Amino acid sequence: MIVDEDPLTRLFTIIAAGELAIMLALLVLLRLRPGAMSAPTRAYQRITERVSSSCWRSCALVFVVSLGVCALMAMADRPVPRIHDEFSYLLAGETFSAGRVAGEQLPVWRTFETPHVVVQPVYASKYPPAQGLTLALGMLLGAPIIGVWLSTAAMSASVCWALRAWTRPNWALAAGMLVALTPGVIAWWGHTYWGGSVAALAGALLFGAFRRIWDRPDLTLGRGLTLGVTLGFSLVLLACSRPFEGCIASLPVGGLLAWRLLASRRRSFTGAFRLALPTLAVLAAGALAIASLNRATTGDPTKMPYALHTEQYSATPMFLFQERPEPPEYSNAALREFYVGYEATLHRKHDRFGRMLELSVWKLAMLWGFYVGPALVLAPFLAFRARAPRSVRERWLLFASLEVALVVSCSLLVPWLLPHYLAPLTVLAAFVLIEGIRAGLAQRSPLLTQAIAAGLGARCLIVLALPFLPLVVRHLDPADGTGPWSRWRAETIASLSAEGGRHLVFVDPRAPWLTSHHAVAYNPASIDDAPVLFGWTPARAKLPEISRAFPDRSMWRVVRRDDAWTLVQYPRQRGERP
Repeated sequence: MIVDEDPLTRLFTIIAAGELAIMLALLVLLRLRPGAMSAPTRAYQRITERVSSSCWRSCALVFVVSLGVCALMAMADRPVPRIHDEFSYLLAGETFSAGRVAGEQLPVWRTFETPHVVVQPVYASKYPPAQGLTLALGMLLGAPIIGVWLSTAAMSASVCWALRAWTRPNWALAAGMLVALTPGVIAWWGHTYWGGSVAALAGALLFGAFRRIWDRPDLTLGRGLTLGVTLGFSLVLLACSRPFEGCIASLPVGGLLAWRLLASRRRSFTGAFRLALPTLAVLAAGALAIASLNRATTGDPTKMPYALHTEQYSATPMFLFQERPEPPEYSNAALREFYVGYEATLHRKHDRFGRMLELSVWKLAMLWGFYVGPALVLAPFLAFRARAPRSVRERWLLFASLEVALVVSCSLLVPWLLPHYLAPLTVLAAFVLIEGIRAGLAQRSPLLTQAIAAGLGARCLIVLALPFLPLVVRHLDPADGTGPWSRWRAETIASLSAEGGRHLVFVDPRAPWLTSHHAVAYNPASIDDAPVLFGWTPARAKLPEISRAFPDRSMWRVVRRDDAWTLVQYPRQRGERP
């Protein structure tokens, strides 16, 4: 869970406050001048009339808009990794872009131990591979953030494609645009290396294929092949991005599809076979690839790197109902502070029912703020204005709500919960929101119409201001926060690389300025080729061993003077570092 001092927390607080203020100002303006939004509304209607009739044109428009706003965000504020998870994903991206699934064992590996990274028996990220593959694509195209932009744009376009089977084409286009212009999607999923877009893309493909199969279960050969491959690929992508949440979300889909195909009036066993064959083929290929990655990292095709890392380091169980394991022996105080201090403390906060209930409410409020926000606060309530699911539309709204409730309820059993954990449900959230907007406009209430228009206008205006908000947050960042440290670390790597030579920088794990959220000992996938390495300060007796392991590197230590970090070089004695 994000700490209070985290820049992302402050960014979303500023976004929510700004969006609410703009919405109220626009609502007052519309009450005074009801026709102020008529021109933008007519312009949007003309665009949707021309575009929404074609699936390809609709998805292409959403893709371009999403890609554009993500790139605009990066032009104002260059993405710099700062969270442990981001560095781990970047390690995976570098490994995959080099044509490997795991790195070799590190020399003096205790110096390079760090959260979310496996260093024994090989050097690799602990996370499932989907986000790493996305970053690898970006690296091949010039920068890892390009992969983030492409995945975010593809996710927004896939929401448009999926909802064409759930609602009318013009509203599916609106839903895709709504996702593309969601501040959290732009500022988090599209501007950091933390992930979210890939799992949301997988969820959109899953539910889009599900509705197409449900509506026409008598599949032709070509349609069965297309939807089968899409369905299988979405399940593999979920397993490679958010396996737990993806599994929970896909279980109702699999059960309903089996019932629909095998219990339909026409007994469409042929359609079921045409769908099952390509689906199982894609699932088998995905399972083989995942097993190969697991074996290369852990030595066991059935054990994920995440599970191995948990065994080696974690002092916190995955679920609240599990008993806490005995913490292992850690090589330094910083690692112990992260696993026993930060993670275990968060788990212990759930021991009391009242505190657990309070944290659950906080988590739900965070999810609501990310996926709905102040601008669209009325939409979920408007979507369920009817007392009973009397129409097909209302039955699917009920299904979407039950899916969301199921996955969220299961996710609350985990000590930590962030919006991108629920990314597979993005398409369902967009469906509920867009149906709520549609229902609100259908009531033809001037005040309600103006409130919806004010909310949508506020969302568009806050997106235009979004590229400049990180600059405000950076200015408010405390001097010892993770943001300044990450920027200083990146600048130090750049300056030492420009000077030439090869360097090894040590950070004292007991430094008073160090917190569990400072990303320190993260390094490229190829240790030997990296001009600058960061590691933990070793015991004095270990320095000769490190000098022998890295004989051509200058050694430095980080010190903090006058509220700023600086480097001090280890002295050379008799041609050798001490």
